[in-house]
Amino acid sequence: MKKQTKNLLVLFVVSFALDMVTMPLRGIGFHWCSMVSLPLYVALTWGAIARMCDTASWKVALAVLCGWMLVNVPVRIALWNSALGSLPDAAMHVAGIAAGYLCSFRQRALRIAVLAVCAVLVWQAYPIVIHWLNYLNTGSWSGRCRQPVAGMAIVGERGDTIPMAGRAKVLDFWSFRCGCCISELPDFQSKFEKHGDRADFYAVFLFRDTSDTVGVVRYVRDKGYTFPLAFAEWHSADSLLGIRGVPRYVVVDEVGDMVFYSSGIEMFKKMDFEKNIKHLNCR
Repeated sequence: MKKQTKNLLVLFVVSFALDMVTMPLRGIGFHWCSMVSLPLYVALTWGAIARMCDTASWKVALAVLCGWMLVNVPVRIALWNSALGSLPDAAMHVAGIAAGYLCSFRQRALRIAVLAVCAVLVWQAYPIVIHWLNYLNTGSWSGRCRQPVAGMAIVGERGDTIPMAGRAKVLDFWSFRCGCCISELPDFQSKFEKHGDRADFYAVFLFRDTSDTVGVVRYVRDKGYTFPLAFAEWHSADSLLGIRGVPRYVVVDEVGDMVFYSSGIEMFKKMDFEKNIKHLNCR
C-alpha cells in the first residue's frame, strides 16, 4: 500500500511538472500547447497504467488529472473571464488523460478508435481554438459580426488620429512579444499589396506604455514592409473590440462597424477580399 501511494504521488508530481513545461507554449498559441500536450498526456496516463499494474487504472488516471488540476483549477476560477480563451486547451489536456485511460483497456478496436479521435483533435487544434476565440469575442464562430466601433481611434506613424468611420479598414493588431504576430506580418503585407487600393490597411501595434513603441517603425521598415503602421492602447482595444490577445484581424466598414474578426491568420487569408471590401465601400 505504501509503495502504491508513493508511486501515485510521484505520478502526481510528474503530471504537474509536465503541465508547467508545456504551459509556456500558450504564449506562442493555445493550439501549440494543445497539439503537444494531448499526446504527451495520453502517453503518460497509458504508460503509467501499464507500469503500475498493481494499482487500479482509475486511481492512476486520477493522479495524473489531479496533477494537472493543481494550478489550472484555482487559476481558472480566480481568472474566469480571462481564462475562457484557453478553455479548448484545457479540454485537450483532459481529453489526453481520458484517452490514455481508455487505451489501457484490452479491446484493440477501442484503442484504435480513441487514438484516431486524438489524431483528429491534434490536427484540428488550430481551427478549434480560433473558432472558439471568435465566438467569445463576437458571438460568431465564423468571425462575421456587426459591432459598432466608431468610438475607437488609432494613431498613425506621424501622430495623426485615424477614426474608424470612413473608408473600409483592414486592421492587424500585433505586438513584439507575440511570435505568431511577427511570423504573420508577411501575409498581411501580401494582402496589402493585392487589395491596398480597395481599403485602408493598418498594422496596429498595441502598447501598454509608450516606451513599448520604441523601435517599432524602424523594425517594420528595415524588414521591407510597406503597409501603413498605427498604434493603439491595449485598454482601448480590449474595451471597444474585445481584443485580449494578439494577433487579431479586424475588418471595419465605412460607417465604423466591425464586420469581421479573426484570432488567426488562416480565416483572414481565406476571406474573399474581392467581394467583401467592394461591398463594404459600396453599401
